[in-house]
Amino acid sequence: MKRTALLCGAALAVSMICACGGTKLLTIAITTAPPSSLPVDGTSKIAATVTNDPSNEGVDWSCTPANLCGTFTPTHTASGSTAVYQAPSTTGSVTITAASTKDPTATATANVTINPIGTTL
Repeated sequence: MKRTALLCGAALAVSMICACGGTKLLTIAITTAPPSSLPVDGTSKIAATVTNDPSNEGVDWSCTPANLCGTFTPTHTASGSTAVYQAPSTTGSVTITAASTKDPTATATANVTINPIGTTL
């Protein structure tokens, strides 16, 4: 009797592990990165890919600091699709963030230095 109960308990534990083990971690990566520097008001194509998102909800774009951010067209893209980032009209450093729409805690970032026009690095 004890042996049967032990085997049933072990089989239940294995089936629970199998049911939970099929879930894969959602991840995001910037697949078309902006250059490390752009001139003020310069533009660059960017893209990010979300993996293990069966609902294909895509990517939301943002950047910091808010007062020196720039713009994204569009601000939401499908996984792997490009957006255009336009640098702000002032110099400084920004961090571009791609966040999964399904799980906004899954993010990828890229740093860009905004230089005066005519500056090359």
